[in-house]
Amino acid sequence: MSAKPNRQALFFMGLGLCFLFFILSMAFLAAKSDAENQRKYKQQHEEIAKKHSSSAAE
Repeated sequence: MSAKPNRQALFFMGLGLCFLFFILSMAFLAAKSDAENQRKYKQQHEEIAKKHSSSAAE
């Protein structure tokens, strides 16, 4: 009789750990993607600024 609640508790603890790893991996992927997007945005911004500065010089 006591084996069933113990199994149920272990199941929910395992499920909780899986959920925790899922949340942490999603946070890591979001931060990595955001860093890449910021790098691309900065590069595009520098290219646009360079075009405008060369247009203003002419």
